[in-house]
Amino acid sequence: MEALSILLWCLLASLSISHPTKWSRVETEYNQGWANYLADEPSEYHDLPLSWALNTSIPAWLQGSYVKNGPGQRKFGDDRHYSSYLDSWGKLHKFTFNGEQVTFSGR
Repeated sequence: MEALSILLWCLLASLSISHPTKWSRVETEYNQGWANYLADEPSEYHDLPLSWALNTSIPAWLQGSYVKNGPGQRKFGDDRHYSSYLDSWGKLHKFTFNGEQVTFSGR
């Protein structure tokens, strides 16, 4: 019983400590590129054809789609925003492999 009361006390104490809401925007060698990746991106595009710079072809066995998610939009207007990236709107990116053609979509 004593261990439970100590655990509850520690939990309540940790909840009362304020969490920093301002994150450092200084780029270091360990966080390069994250500001661009996490920036608002509300645009939508469909089936943009991709081409290769190398003189190789896509394997014939590669068919279908690869879908990944990421952050989309955190700020809405002047004063509305989500403070956490986990609460913001998401964005889906899709690569579609169809024979020799590869397309890219995002929404």
